[in-house]
Amino acid sequence: MHKWVLMLVIGLCFFPFDYAKSDPVIIFPRNMSSFSTGGDPSNPFVMDESYNSRYLVKKGDVLGAIIRKHYGGAGLDRSVLQFGIVKSNGHVFRGGNANFMLAGKTMKLPSINELRDMVFSNKNSESDAYQDMGSKNIYFFGQ
Repeated sequence: MHKWVLMLVIGLCFFPFDYAKSDPVIIFPRNMSSFSTGGDPSNPFVMDESYNSRYLVKKGDVLGAIIRKHYGGAGLDRSVLQFGIVKSNGHVFRGGNANFMLAGKTMKLPSINELRDMVFSNKNSESDAYQDMGSKNIYFFGQ
């Protein structure tokens, strides 16, 4: 009897079954406020997820400083904020490059809801048939 158990263990170690492996699962909450943990609750972008603002770009401004000034303490990822601001303000950034802001232009600082819509928007209506519209989370299965 012990001989069969030993052979089974050795067989599983050297020849694992493919169906015994599990695929990775990534879960993203739909509510962006769950990303803003540890932030400053007095930040207007955190207090109201629909809050947006305008900013007049001055000579010498850099996007990183604008993000820190307006979104600081919100606990949001800087690269997501930079993407959202550049996407919302094509007229402010030469060639869509975050490093080339044009002074004298007014930029919109998007709300958390607007950022969420940019990140989680799905333009392909064919894939909508496969989404669970009642779900609070987005699930990705596979490698």
